[in-house]
Amino acid sequence: MRPVINQWAPYLNQIQATPEAAFQALITTEQTLRNGSPSQKQQMIMRLAHDYGIDLNGITATNQDQQQQQATQVHPDMQHAVQRVQHLEQYIQNMEYNRKQKEAEKQEKEMSYLQDEVSKFKSSPDAPHFDAVSADMANLLKAGIATDLKDAYDRACYMQPDIRASLEKAAEAKRIQERANLANKAKAKDISITGSPSGASVPIAGASIRADLEAAFRGAANRV
Repeated sequence: MRPVINQWAPYLNQIQATPEAAFQALITTEQTLRNGSPSQKQQMIMRLAHDYGIDLNGITATNQDQQQQQATQVHPDMQHAVQRVQHLEQYIQNMEYNRKQKEAEKQEKEMSYLQDEVSKFKSSPDAPHFDAVSADMANLLKAGIATDLKDAYDRACYMQPDIRASLEKAAEAKRIQERANLANKAKAKDISITGSPSGASVPIAGASIRADLEAAFRGAANRV
């Protein structure tokens, strides 16, 4: 190595480095760039660029310009293929857009129809407690437990004890009234046939359920 050292002795003196230090730095750099990890190689490049005043941004910009120039120099057949692919992608995008638009319109129509049905059901005399049970109705329909609005309403009312009790009381009063009506019809029929009263009493409006039952039974007993 003596001839090489003698050849570069003036430069080594200029940078104030011994031949041993210069050789060590050279071998370290070479070994890192050849066998180091990606991060080690990157760190070494950054260190060399800093030590030697190299503008890496300028090199990157130059490489990008070269790549763009190479990209523009495409074979005509390749350009045609690229255009066909682009047209196909545009067609697929248009199809997907139209599909989504149709789905959105369909959902909007279905939602409008459902809202109309809900409004009709809410205003019907069969749903006096709609506002109180609407949240439970929505949950029952969403979970698939209820089959329609009427089923959801009935189930939701049954879930709330106070409403359930009120509905059961109203249903029982209705049954009693129906029985009383039947008794009154039978009484009227007996009168028209025999010309004499049967003794059945007519339930008084606003009377208790027990009183209505007693009246219905008395009417039936008088006809026996």
